[in-house]
Amino acid sequence: MDLNFDFIIDLMINYRSVILQVSLVLLGATLLDFIQRWVLRRFNKTLKKTKNEWDDAFFKALGKPLSLLIFLIGIGIAARIIDNAVAAVQFGSLELIQRSLLVVVTAWFILRFINHI
Repeated sequence: MDLNFDFIIDLMINYRSVILQVSLVLLGATLLDFIQRWVLRRFNKTLKKTKNEWDDAFFKALGKPLSLLIFLIGIGIAARIIDNAVAAVQFGSLELIQRSLLVVVTAWFILRFINHI
């Protein structure tokens, strides 16, 4: 079986800026997620000293859904970059998928919030 890597090399040469942009967007999403996790850990430590259970439950419930939301937004931006650069790829239903996933993430947060109360 003869493997033809010319297609991959051609893709990397012609779409070098797109690959760089997508990589930077995904790296930015990863860094933003790292920062939000650090901030929420700090909030959780501070809020444990208060007597109010609502703020503790809110910030405990927020972490994982917010991480997922950050990555979904990053993937959505990357998909739009790819869609603008490559005419063969069509992400026509991307907006509908993003809205649906936003509803799922919001519901997940609400369920986690209720469980932490």
